[in-house]
Amino acid sequence: MRGRMQELLTALVLCYFMILLTARKASSCIPEERDALLAFKAGITGSGGELSSWQGQDCCKWSGVACSKKTFHIIKLDVNQYSLKGEINSSLAALTRLLYLDLSRNDFGGAAIPEFVGGFKKLRYLGLSQANFGGKVPPQLGNLSTLKHLDLNSFNFPMLRMDSFLWVSRLTSLRYLDLGWVYLAASSDWLQALRNTAVAKNIFHCMKQLRILDIHINNLNGSLSGWLEDLTSVTYLDISENLFSRQVPEKIGKLSNLTHMDLSSNAFEGVVSEIHFDRLSNLDFLNLASNNLKFAIKPKWMPPFQLRGLGLHACRLGPHFPTWLRSQTNIEMVDLGSTEIMSTLPDWLWNFSPSIHSFDLSNNSITGVLPDYWQNAPRLQTIDFSSNKLHGEIPSTMGSITSLAILILRENRFSGQLPTSLHSCNGLIVLDLSYNHLSGGIPIWMGDGQQSLLVLSLQSNQFSGEIPEQLSQLRNLQILDLSRNNLSGSVPDSLGNLTAMQLNQGGYQAPAGKLPLLKFTTVYDAGLPQLAVYIGTEGSFFDDFLLYQAPVTYLDLSRNQLTGAIPKGMGALSSLLDLNLSGNQIGGSIPEEMGNLRSLESLDLSWNGLSGSIPTSMTNMTFLLVLNLSYNSLSGRIPLSTQFLTFGSSAYLGNTNLCGSPLSRECLPYDSKQQHEIDRGTYLCATLGFAYGLFVVSAILLSSATARNAYFQFTDRKFDEFPTIAEIKCSRAKARRDQSMEARRVCSQNSITCYELEFGSTAPGH
Repeated sequence: MRGRMQELLTALVLCYFMILLTARKASSCIPEERDALLAFKAGITGSGGELSSWQGQDCCKWSGVACSKKTFHIIKLDVNQYSLKGEINSSLAALTRLLYLDLSRNDFGGAAIPEFVGGFKKLRYLGLSQANFGGKVPPQLGNLSTLKHLDLNSFNFPMLRMDSFLWVSRLTSLRYLDLGWVYLAASSDWLQALRNTAVAKNIFHCMKQLRILDIHINNLNGSLSGWLEDLTSVTYLDISENLFSRQVPEKIGKLSNLTHMDLSSNAFEGVVSEIHFDRLSNLDFLNLASNNLKFAIKPKWMPPFQLRGLGLHACRLGPHFPTWLRSQTNIEMVDLGSTEIMSTLPDWLWNFSPSIHSFDLSNNSITGVLPDYWQNAPRLQTIDFSSNKLHGEIPSTMGSITSLAILILRENRFSGQLPTSLHSCNGLIVLDLSYNHLSGGIPIWMGDGQQSLLVLSLQSNQFSGEIPEQLSQLRNLQILDLSRNNLSGSVPDSLGNLTAMQLNQGGYQAPAGKLPLLKFTTVYDAGLPQLAVYIGTEGSFFDDFLLYQAPVTYLDLSRNQLTGAIPKGMGALSSLLDLNLSGNQIGGSIPEEMGNLRSLESLDLSWNGLSGSIPTSMTNMTFLLVLNLSYNSLSGRIPLSTQFLTFGSSAYLGNTNLCGSPLSRECLPYDSKQQHEIDRGTYLCATLGFAYGLFVVSAILLSSATARNAYFQFTDRKFDEFPTIAEIKCSRAKARRDQSMEARRVCSQNSITCYELEFGSTAPGH
């Protein structure tokens, strides 16, 4: 009997635990951790719906959440690129079993990284990059001794900063470290580490397992010697855009695991030889650009690596073309711009790598002609051979490169006509052939088939004939520069149809299925908007590569032999920033439609035959910074507006019939057509307004006896008050007159142009 009771009790206990286990599996979520996530969600002001699944009891099924299958604790929270905004609730500290936390690519409004993140002792992956964190990186992160991946790349302003670097030495399991755009210069121990090799060795010796080290753009200085050689496991090294100096240590050649090395944009100096690459057999990306480095490599040297990307811009590589490059048969990107090469191009250059898609040899002294072998480079997207001494005709086989997106041959000595084969390159985005000796007419096919074209610059050549109407079909064109040629005829009115130079057109629109690797962005330089064209491969091993920079919307037809009038259709180019029609034979008046160019920052119509008055509509150009109307036959009053008052008299030189500020020639009070039109409009409006008001009042008084009685009582009362009111108004008028006389006296003494405004009016431009 007793044995049966024990068996029954055991069965009941087992059933109880089975029920508990089943209940736990049904919910699969720790209630306290679910509440922590909900509190975090409550602090988010905008998520774009990514957290809409955070409902119900089972938080393990929520988006971005993963739980342990044994303990049901949350072990992963990944909200990367969830468009989150707001604050991070401290309730997340309850997720003590986290192994993986990624808050990257959100917007936390410059808030500090929470200190409680340092309490996740089991954490192996921490991603906080590009999440708009600000302030100091908490040293508590040094408590994460099991951490293998740490990404703090901020890429925003104000930048994250580290006041101490020593806590990093406690991350002994770290394999990936990205501190790009984190301000480290304020870290006194980092500076000490650079000056005291023993300290630096202590820090990096503790990170022998480190695979990825990215500390670019950190204002760091000092030498690499004494600590870099300890990073024996590192495969990815990026210390670009800092202030590191002295020589690149030869021991860097012993980091045999390196696949990516970027030391560009520092202050390194000295000689680079074969020893620096002695054991780098795994290297596939090398960037030493923008340093004061001299390459001294033997002509018969055979590199141990096969590169995919090479950047040596502004290094001293010449005068001969590097023969070791011939062995790099898988290379995709080559940048040898500004490397002091002064020789001709070798024959093997045109077929040594069928994979090449970006080739930059700009700003050298390369001579000779371009051979006609371009059919051997079917993947080329970018060619920049600008600022050399190349001559002859542009090879016709360039038209066989159907993937070509950017062709820059400016500042050479090319001659002849444009090859018609370029018509086949219908994916061209940038075509810059300026400052050469090219001749003939601008081809009609340039407007027919180049729908991707964003930049067309043919300035300073010998092109002749008329501007083709077909250019107006280039719906993506933002930069058109045909200046300094021998073009004749009138400016086509159809240029007003250039869609990308009009407002609200949505920017660049790539044709469907074309150019999937290209990216575009806008940067700003010296306060003026600049167009920067970048090219890069998604998931690529190299950073986006800056290829072209120019004003965002720019139209320059200056210094030709153009005649006729300024077309009214040009007023439709409402997003245009820079318009230059100077140095032609354009006549007629400036059309009123020019006032529609409200985004214009620079306008040059000088040295033409323009006549008539300056249209008052041009006062709508409130962003205008540069104006040149000199040496025309303009007449009448210069418009009075805040913007026009900022231009000096040089903007109007050579127009003997112009008058008004800032010229010394004053206008007669009422002799200008402009003033007459303004006065006539004012009187007409006043007359119509008075007549309408009189009609309304009369209609009310005639139709309502109550209104008549109220009106007469009101007028009687005001008539009795009139002497007092008149006395007050006369006193105020005298005070205003005295103030006005004093103001005019001060303006006169200080050579200031003053405007006397009536009561209730506003200052010009407001």
